[in-house]
Amino acid sequence: MTRALTLTTLLCALAITVTACDRHPSPSSPPTPQTTKAEKAEKAEKAAAALAKAAADFKCPSPSARFMIDDGTNRGPNQPVRTNCTTAYATCDAQSQAVFDHCPSGQVFDKRFSICVVKDACDEVRS
Repeated sequence: MTRALTLTTLLCALAITVTACDRHPSPSSPPTPQTTKAEKAEKAEKAAAALAKAAADFKCPSPSARFMIDDGTNRGPNQPVRTNCTTAYATCDAQSQAVFDHCPSGQVFDKRFSICVVKDACDEVRS
């Protein structure tokens, strides 16, 4: 009986501590700034320019397939060059005409599978 009472007391104390922490935000983590419409438009313009630059020299290697385009948007300052993944890809039709596109946010085009995958999955698989 004493053991059950002690366990209940500890659980209650833990619950109070957790709820108290949830109510008060940590002063060491300031709120994140909201992205303005102008910043979003600027990012979209940069992405479109990078895609246009990469697409300018692209020729479809074969018809009816998807191919990776290295537009440089998937690299950060301290990241290695990825040879298997990028955010942009081209879909070539039966007449070898290319249509260019980007993967959804948080995903990259993996040339090994010709599909968009979660960015972490691309980093995990070694070629």
